[in-house]
Amino acid sequence: MKINNLNKQIHILLIEDDQALETIIRRTIRTIKKDITVSWVTNLEDAELLLKKDFYDLAIVDYNLPGLSNGLTFIESKWKNYPATKFMIMSAMPVAEFLRVVEDKKDCPPFLPKPFSPQDLALSVQGILKRRLQI
Repeated sequence: MKINNLNKQIHILLIEDDQALETIIRRTIRTIKKDITVSWVTNLEDAELLLKKDFYDLAIVDYNLPGLSNGLTFIESKWKNYPATKFMIMSAMPVAEFLRVVEDKKDCPPFLPKPFSPQDLALSVQGILKRRLQI
């Protein structure tokens, strides 16, 4: 299931501090559509700068990153200012623990538990992009 439609360039922001995982994610995303642009940063401060500068169809955010905030708090603070950007969060946190963290929240981004297979990542990203781009 690849995204075939689009003359539109797709831009993804990846916020992940593990370079080996960044490489796997980037390669997997390119199997969805070869010309997807992936911008990679390792911290939330740099992510903030890129979001202010460019438009992203999707931001994939690690839950545990260096800085004052976690990935979920970062996403919650961005929804209002970047309503066209979709967000996905990933974490090594067990699913049950993540569900406890978000149980009182009004909204919750799609969650991808680590470790994940390239197939699980591709399906998650494809699903978000298809809804985002209304394919």
